[in-house]
Amino acid sequence: MKKLLLIFTILICLTGCTKETEVRTIIENNNAYVSINYPITKNKKLDIEIKKHIDKTYNMFQNTYNDSNIPELNISYKYKLLNNNFISINLNTFKNDGINTSNVITTFNYDIKNKDFIKLESLLDINKLNYLMKKEILQKYKSCTATCLKNLKIKSYFLDENNITLFFNSKDLNIDSSKIISIEIPNKKLDLSLKSNNKNPTIQIKNNKLNPTNKVVALTFDDGPSKYTDKILKILEKEDAKATFFIVGNKVELYNETLLKMVSNGNEIGNHSFDHKLLTRLTDEEFKNDIKKTQETIFENTGFMPKLIRPTYGGYNDKLMSNVDLKLTLWDVDASDWKYKSERRIVNNVVKNVNDGDIILMHDIFNRSVGSAEKIIKTLKKEGYSFVTVSELNKIKEKRKN
Repeated sequence: MKKLLLIFTILICLTGCTKETEVRTIIENNNAYVSINYPITKNKKLDIEIKKHIDKTYNMFQNTYNDSNIPELNISYKYKLLNNNFISINLNTFKNDGINTSNVITTFNYDIKNKDFIKLESLLDINKLNYLMKKEILQKYKSCTATCLKNLKIKSYFLDENNITLFFNSKDLNIDSSKIISIEIPNKKLDLSLKSNNKNPTIQIKNNKLNPTNKVVALTFDDGPSKYTDKILKILEKEDAKATFFIVGNKVELYNETLLKMVSNGNEIGNHSFDHKLLTRLTDEEFKNDIKKTQETIFENTGFMPKLIRPTYGGYNDKLMSNVDLKLTLWDVDASDWKYKSERRIVNNVVKNVNDGDIILMHDIFNRSVGSAEKIIKTLKKEGYSFVTVSELNKIKEKRKN
């Protein structure tokens, strides 16, 4: 499916955060596969530096387009609010030209109260850090020599409630590698006390009653959650309709409350990868780790374990799917809400082409999709359709066979 999307989504801020945090997202599938997610914290100095980095990376990447291979750019993020004052952001820039891959880590650590970036020496004992750092480096990277340790410099660092992660240049470690070179040191060894927000408790998942004699369709949404997902959930609840949301794993923690509401109302969550990489270019091990990480993150935050997978960009092969115990789920009708801005055109595109038992593809990252979904639901209900999840649709089809 060819799509060129430029969308802006706002994520729900972590509990205890004094300012709303946004995530800006760019997704393209035309001359290149592009998926970029980065936070906007509403702290001006920090946001300016992040935006500079993103713009520079994106502009440089656009010059790599060629006819032989479709290149891929994926920028994913980790976001931590610690002690209600420190923001630590990790941006992972993954590039693939169709043959070679690279990973680059860029981090931003910011003190909200002092409105400035955090220097390591102001946070902890540098001498103790250097000792533990060198000890860990020697244990993890055997190729590192005494000369290597002498010239070793910390490229960047990321903070969370348990560890400080240090990143290094591979050349400094005498390592010729495109992989991320990093070590983790427990905060307690550095007398560093950092607290993050607690996750919400899991809830009881609602089971819906099924009638195999009704005309049924499965409405599905990709690439979320976003600020529009809650609006769609309200519409579904009002219309007594259910849907399946194929979500991106790195958005789960910031959208915890939305996802809890989603499953408590009887909707379904599907796996749409952790950070929207093109799955067919991953190794078997990378693919399995990506899907596993997404599954675990969803379960830890909601108590719901997805049974379905929808591959990013709709790309898959039999070898890929043989490495995962999830049911491949594509679609029968594409609403094209990623392409069309007109609600009328989106609605007509579905209503004119849908049949009993079909799966409808939409996206919960556009404002136009909210109104379109409501109109689609109301129109098809008048035509005798019921809206069920994909797993429920599969059960109904099995019952009909018998």
